[in-house]
Amino acid sequence: MGERGREVLPKGKMALIFLGALLEEATPEEEKRFMAELPLPARLMWRLGGRRAYAKARDRVRQA
Repeated sequence: MGERGREVLPKGKMALIFLGALLEEATPEEEKRFMAELPLPARLMWRLGGRRAYAKARDRVRQA
């Protein structure tokens, strides 16, 4: 899976992909706490396009 992920994941969005993977497994309380600790620019990036980028990358990896 690691090799497949490196093949299809956009390199410039890896931080957002990792954030999405963390949040996917987090409880709502954990997500709220984690997001509160992120710097404002990171929260904005996540809200503006990170969710979509993560969902697209996740779906591409899981298709294989």
